[in-house]
Order: sequence, then structure tokens, then C-alpha cells
Amino acid sequence: MPVAATNFDTSRVRFGDIVAAVSGLVLILSLFLKWYSVNAEGVPGGFGISVSGWAVLSFIDVLLFLIALVAIAVAVARAAGMLPQLAVSPGLVVLGLGALALLMVLFRLISIPGAGVDVEGVDVGRSIGIFLALLAAIGVTVGGWLGWNEEGRPTPNTTGLQPGQQAGGFGPPPGGPAQQPVAAPPAAAAAPPAAAAPPPAAAQTSDPPPPAGGAPDWYADPRGLKRLRYWDGTQWTDHVAD
Repeated sequence: MPVAATNFDTSRVRFGDIVAAVSGLVLILSLFLKWYSVNAEGVPGGFGISVSGWAVLSFIDVLLFLIALVAIAVAVARAAGMLPQLAVSPGLVVLGLGALALLMVLFRLISIPGAGVDVEGVDVGRSIGIFLALLAAIGVTVGGWLGWNEEGRPTPNTTGLQPGQQAGGFGPPPGGPAQQPVAAPPAAAAAPPAAAAPPPAAAQTSDPPPPAGGAPDWYADPRGLKRLRYWDGTQWTDHVAD
């Protein structure tokens, strides 16, 4: 009978996921160990007992259990390729939950349930389970922090460019091929040359009439610029004489 192909690949799991998942498993196991010990040797019929986290905690044990499950589930989902797209990175989620678990364990490490009851000859102390839970909560927090760094912490975009965008061009759109940088607009066309100065008033006048007879020869300059100007038979030339 053929076996269905699976998409489970442990190479996708990051180091931070492994640290958080292993620490989550230890956190679950610590709840079944002895968290506190009660020594009543100083009272008649003295006795000594120890209680687990499940037995003595009210709701903190449930929260710690759920946080540990989330840390394990992130690693399993990443290996299976089924990690959902979240508004925040999974590493940041594990980091926040690990910090919450650490605070709750520290609270129960400092404040022992029932320690406020002052009974002579009865001593309430801490046992190995709560210290193991403290180390596990630290491990979940550290694993979440490592995973967050491996996923790439978001940084402020001080350049005003999108990720992958270069100055003068555009980066690839989400899910699309890369675009070539947009060429810079051509330099502004050179300004047209200044209009030529208008010719002198004398030059703006129409050509003077031809001389009488019209034969090529020197004649009195009709423009009054020189004494004589040469007429070539068709037009006045630039040849002049004083």
C-alpha cells in the first residue's frame, strides 16, 4: 500500500524554535514535579509532604501549560510547512508568552501559597519543580528571542525606501518580478539662443533705386555712407570709395 507523501521537514525548524520547543516540553514536565514541600515535624504527629504545580496552583498551571504548547506547536508547524501568516512573527509571539511565563513562575517563586499562615512548627519551602519551571520559562523566552532575530526583526525605515528598493529606482513588488530602476529624466533642453539684435535702422530700409542708365560704374553712394559706391549692373555692391 503506497504511503502518502508528507511535507514534514525538520530542516525548516530554526534554532530558536528548537530551544523554545524543548524548554516548553520541560515546562510541562515540571508541572508534575514537586513545587513546594511542607515540613510539620515540629507538631504532634509531625509529617512532611510535597505538592506538585498541578496540585497547588489555581490557574497559573493552566497558563503555563498553554504557553508551553504554543512553543512546541510553532516548531512542529514550521517543520510541517503549516505555519500560518500572522500580523506579528511567530518568534515574537513565543518571546512574549515566554516572558509572561517567566513572570508567573517568578511570582510563585517569591510568593509561596500558604506561606502567610503562621503555624508554629510548620515550615513551607520550595522544591525542585519550581526551579526547573523557572529554567524552562527562561528557555522559552530565549528561544522566542532567537527565533525573532532569525526571522528578522523589523527596523525603522529611515531612508523612506521600501525593502529591496534602491535610490533612483523601484524594488520588486510583492510576489512579482523585479523591476529595472527607472532612468532619471533627461536634462532640461538647453535654452534657445537669444534673438539676434535687430539690424541698424539704415539696414532695415529697402535697397536704394538703381542709378540712371544702370551701366556698371562708380556712382554717388545713394546710402550716403561713402562718397562713391559701385553698381555692378544689377545691384549696389559693398565696394565703396572716399
